[in-house]
Amino acid sequence: MGKEVLERLKILDSKPRLKALFILLFRSEDFVTSSYIAEKLNVTSRTIKSDINELKSCIQDLGSIESKRSFGYKLHINNPSYIEQIKELFQIFPSVKLENEKDTFVLHILRRLVSSTIPLKIEDFQSELLTTSPLTRELQEVKNLVSKYGLTLQMRPKYGIEIVGPQFKKVMLTIRIYRYFDRYTTYKSGVPDYENLFACSDFDKELIRKTILSSITKSRIVFSNLNIERFIIYLIYFRNNYYQKNQDLELQPINFCYKSTDEHKLIVEIIEKLNSRLYGFVFEKEIIQFLTYIAVISTDLYRFSDCSSENYSQLIILAQETRNFILRELSDYFRFDFFEDYTCFKDTLKIMLPISLKILLKVSDSIDLRYKDFSRNDEQPILRYFVEKLS
Repeated sequence: MGKEVLERLKILDSKPRLKALFILLFRSEDFVTSSYIAEKLNVTSRTIKSDINELKSCIQDLGSIESKRSFGYKLHINNPSYIEQIKELFQIFPSVKLENEKDTFVLHILRRLVSSTIPLKIEDFQSELLTTSPLTRELQEVKNLVSKYGLTLQMRPKYGIEIVGPQFKKVMLTIRIYRYFDRYTTYKSGVPDYENLFACSDFDKELIRKTILSSITKSRIVFSNLNIERFIIYLIYFRNNYYQKNQDLELQPINFCYKSTDEHKLIVEIIEKLNSRLYGFVFEKEIIQFLTYIAVISTDLYRFSDCSSENYSQLIILAQETRNFILRELSDYFRFDFFEDYTCFKDTLKIMLPISLKILLKVSDSIDLRYKDFSRNDEQPILRYFVEKLS
């Protein structure tokens, strides 16, 4: 770590808003408007102007901030060698990490498999990927990923390769490998059949987004931006599937009365609104049930008072069992009784509620949180430490 950068930026530790402003400008390759910055930092544009002036004085030996009318602000670092030091100091890594060749091949194979109506052969993948490799490592990675959803990669000589298992799990895998749940990121997969599953005009997509936001803000349900964007993809997928055919999702029966949840009420409201505004949102009951499951899995914040057996039946029992197991393990390892910490006791239950549904469905559904971007091995952040110990 370069001491020059560390010392120059140390003053920002006592000024969290300036620190956030600096990181926002640093990560932006182009000019950023004051209105955009104000929205991100939850302040007024006038406040941003005064913050910019203060930040300029804080970093005057390190770089400068260029302002251009109608374009906004842009940060310039004087010495290129400082850039890597700044990234390391603030743990700044790419939000969208370019895949290496292996990752690219794995995603291509998966997307071809989930969007194909017939088994595929290794020769098909080799031809499309312009390689003579037997793709042994890539297929093993594909096998590992599909197994997280309770699916099987079936490989039969002469017949071909296909993913076998319940349809609803295939849908979850299909959405999972969409991968980039970012409103502002346009990513081409290179697999036309896969992209057709999510074909949607910008107008329709924005209307779907506004409909979800208008409904969710009136409910007690909380979705992160990431989960909202993922939910939009689910809706588009089923809308497009409606055009083709209604397929059985093969949802397995579980002891969970989903109709009593606020998530179910939210889903019904969203679908009714979309059906009145756009074509194709006439969904079967099974799809409504499945979307309710996805909403429960995607909910980011529960009130403890809502975590009751009346609202979530069997999920609460399993969430309590899982919570108690984790707290026991942590208590034994750290020699501290976590059960005595009432806040921890409550909050861990809220976290376990969506996870308990994944357990019942026998899936390890996950959005790509890009843990690989945190590639430093010389330190152990507290979250990584807990995750490794629990694992």
